[in-house]
Amino acid sequence: MELTPGNGIIYENPDFININTYDFNLSENSPCINNGNPNYFDSDGSISDIGAKSFVNQNCQINGDLNNDTIVNVLDAIDLVNCVLYNNGCNICYDMNYDSGFNILDILNLINIIIN
Repeated sequence: MELTPGNGIIYENPDFININTYDFNLSENSPCINNGNPNYFDSDGSISDIGAKSFVNQNCQINGDLNNDTIVNVLDAIDLVNCVLYNNGCNICYDMNYDSGFNILDILNLINIIIN
């Protein structure tokens, strides 16, 4: 049986942090991020990652806490909407789906985190 690329199957380098030191955590550019089973979610509310360990963005204290008040709520969503609409105050933490852009998909991911 031959496997073909799709959800949960990739033919790309998984882009681990450092395989020489056995650090199999995913780097922020890994194609494994948010490409696992779409029926399961990581602790950050995003679609599951491929692999044993979920990607954790080391630059952001609490995923979704964009205003750094230690609470993920509608105020963070407002900050993200301002980022998307006006490109104002955006940083790597605002890229909720790790696609290197700021758009409605990031807002939807944040809303998913808030309601879960």
